[in-house]
Amino acid sequence: MDLNQLSSQVIKAAITVHQILGPGLLESVYQSCMLIELRDMGMEVQSEVPLPVFLSRSRGKCSGVSVGSSGGKQARCGVKVRGKSAASA
Repeated sequence: MDLNQLSSQVIKAAITVHQILGPGLLESVYQSCMLIELRDMGMEVQSEVPLPVFLSRSRGKCSGVSVGSSGGKQARCGVKVRGKSAASA
C-alpha cells in the first residue's frame, strides 16, 4: 500500500469514527476507536509507540519530548518514517 492509499484509509476511518461518535469527546476516546476501526479495516496498527525525534538545529535525539509549541514557539523537527524524511512544524 502506498502512502496515498494509506492516508486515504486513515481519513476514511477518522470520518467513520466521527460520524458514529460525533464531536465533543476526549481525544483518548477517538484514539481508542480509531485503533478499533483501523484494525477492523485489516490494518496492523499500534498506539503510543516510541518515536525518535531529532531537532534540525542540533541533530541530538530528544527522547520523551513532546514536539509542539514551547513558550509560544514551535520547534521544527525532521522525522524519519520508514526511510522517508518528513518535516513537521
